[in-house]
Amino acid sequence: MERYLDLIYLAAGLSTRFGSNKLLALVDGKPLYQHGLAILSDYQQRHPDQCQITVVTRFPEIIKSARAIGATVVENDQPEAGISHSIRLGLMAAGELSRARTDRRAAVFLVADQPWLKKETLAAFLDWARITPAGILTAGHAGIPGNPVSFDQTYFPELMKLEGDHGGRVISVRHPEDTAWYDIAAHEQTDIDHLERQDPS
Repeated sequence: MERYLDLIYLAAGLSTRFGSNKLLALVDGKPLYQHGLAILSDYQQRHPDQCQITVVTRFPEIIKSARAIGATVVENDQPEAGISHSIRLGLMAAGELSRARTDRRAAVFLVADQPWLKKETLAAFLDWARITPAGILTAGHAGIPGNPVSFDQTYFPELMKLEGDHGGRVISVRHPEDTAWYDIAAHEQTDIDHLERQDPS
C-alpha cells in the first residue's frame, strides 16, 4: 500500500512565548519559516506525483513565499482558536485538492519553527510515511514525540474533531497500537519559542 501525501505546513501561530513573530525572525541568515518551506519544496519537486503542499498561515510574507513554490495557501484569520483550527483548515483544503484522486492518502503535519530539520531526514520520514503499515507515524527521539507526524486517511474524521490547542498527538495516544515511531536526532526537532534558544548546540 502506498499513500499520496498531503503535506500540511502549519505557520499561523501567535508566537506568544517568543515575544514577536518568530516565524519571520532570522535564523542562520533567513526567516525561520523559510527553512522548512525550502525542504518541503525540494521533496515535492522530486516527487511531484506523490504529494502536494498546503500552507496554513496569516502572514503576507509567508503567503507570498508559499505561492512562489506552487503551494496552496489557506489563510487562518483565527489563530486564537488554537492549533486544531489550523489542522482543520489544512485538512479541508488538501481534501478539496485531492477530491479526484482514487489512491490512499495520508496527511503529514509539519510545523514552521524547526529550522534544523535536514532535508535528508524529512525525505526519509516522508518516504516511510507513504508505505508504513502503521496508520500514524510520528517523529521522536528517546521516547519524546515531536514533529512531523503523519496520519492515514482513516484518522481524518478524528483530526477534524480536534478542538482548541489539542493537536494530533492526542490521537496517537488514543491509538498506540497503530502508531509507529521514526527516530530523528534531538537537535533536528528543536523548535524556537524564545530568543535565547536559537542555537541547538
